[in-house]
Amino acid sequence: MSIKIAAAVVLVFAVFAAGGFYLTRTPAPASEAAQADIGSALPRSGQGTNTGGAAAAPVETAPPSDAVDAEDVREVVIVGDNFAFSTKTLALKSGQKVRLTFVNNEGMHDFRLDEFGVATKKLKAGESETVEFTPDKTGTFEAYCSVGVHRAMGMVTAVTVE
Repeated sequence: MSIKIAAAVVLVFAVFAAGGFYLTRTPAPASEAAQADIGSALPRSGQGTNTGGAAAAPVETAPPSDAVDAEDVREVVIVGDNFAFSTKTLALKSGQKVRLTFVNNEGMHDFRLDEFGVATKKLKAGESETVEFTPDKTGTFEAYCSVGVHRAMGMVTAVTVE
């Protein structure tokens, strides 16, 4: 009887260990294009802010561009997955207005950039939120997800303002 209990305990432990490994594994390396600044990417047509739990369509990204629209607003889309943002670096210009859309694909996440007062709500999978700000100082700053230990697990983006 005790062998069966010991085997069940070992099996339960193995399942939890495998689940823990899956949740804490390092995301697969992205291509250089995916890690590059996706500042010119816009959400697909029909994908607005605060989708209220509707499944978010995958976000198409475009190569980086120095061109801005007539309002001189920089459009940026950041996608959140489990413990990772879609880009590891983001380059911005001081004094140029930024319209940042955070799209959450999995779990519950937010996007924060303390130095410029940027903070989205905690969003469920399929939700998005757009915030606007104008960087007024130069340097490299860390944007992060404030949910639980997500920041410590690497859910960060380096934001450089020139």
